[in-house]
Amino acid sequence: FQLQDDYLDTFGDPATFGKETGGDILNDKKTWLLITAMAEAPQRVAPWLGAERSEAKIQAMKEIYADLRLPARIHDLIEQYAAEAVLRLDDVSMSSADRQWFTDLTNSLSDSADHVSGKIHSIWMCFDKIFTA
Repeated sequence: FQLQDDYLDTFGDPATFGKETGGDILNDKKTWLLITAMAEAPQRVAPWLGAERSEAKIQAMKEIYADLRLPARIHDLIEQYAAEAVLRLDDVSMSSADRQWFTDLTNSLSDSADHVSGKIHSIWMCFDKIFTA
């Protein structure tokens, strides 16, 4: 879910995401996007680390991410982790209805990014209820 949140903070629709995008970039937050870009294009990223918080910084980093195909790659990684998570449900003792609920929830994360941010919030609320009960 963190990868999806990182993606949405950079590329999501602010109206759907519920906040302005680009905050992670402005704060040099070490997201998967930034860490991967630093590893693959350090000379392009370096001038922007610690740079003034500006729309220019957001746009420059988004361009770097796009040039490295990071939006597509992060979605591939999300799908890979989701598939692995569904397989791991077999290792957990739960009813078939509960297993189906988690499977459906995980599969629903393949929806377009514009619809995922609300689901992420719902998921965190569900996990909070499960693990704090």
